[in-house]
Amino acid sequence: MKFDRAIEESLHLWIKKISSVEFGPACPYAMKALLNNEVVIKNGGDPIENIIPLPEGISVCVVPRIGITYPDLSNLCDEYNEMFPEYLFLDTHPDETLRLRGKKTVWEYPAVIIQRRDELLEARSHLMNIGFYKNWDIDLLESLGIDLNIKG
Repeated sequence: MKFDRAIEESLHLWIKKISSVEFGPACPYAMKALLNNEVVIKNGGDPIENIIPLPEGISVCVVPRIGITYPDLSNLCDEYNEMFPEYLFLDTHPDETLRLRGKKTVWEYPAVIIQRRDELLEARSHLMNIGFYKNWDIDLLESLGIDLNIKG
């Protein structure tokens, strides 16, 4: 896949959408990372092994995988989560059916989202402690590995 500026612009619009008050927001930290220039998008042809470790100052790395099926993308993230335990590899795919407050939270392109595990878990813990997830659907929480019974 040839890297395209339109894909990067689409990513920025998606982060703004899922971070908006109207939408929920799905992740208040996503907009903070975008505004602080801590989000990078990599060419989908780049091997993920060559992206790790993330450069200092980058909180989120998004790697589009155009043409991949949702099950294959999910399996790919599972494999990388085992290979690189200090990172979390999350999938986003247009075929994903999970919703937040009745709205799809996925990006229009299939992609792997890479974040440092400790940073993400610290942010999730804070959000859990302030009750951010209390009205989320249990299926969505489980898909993200969020257990409301565990206090941070």
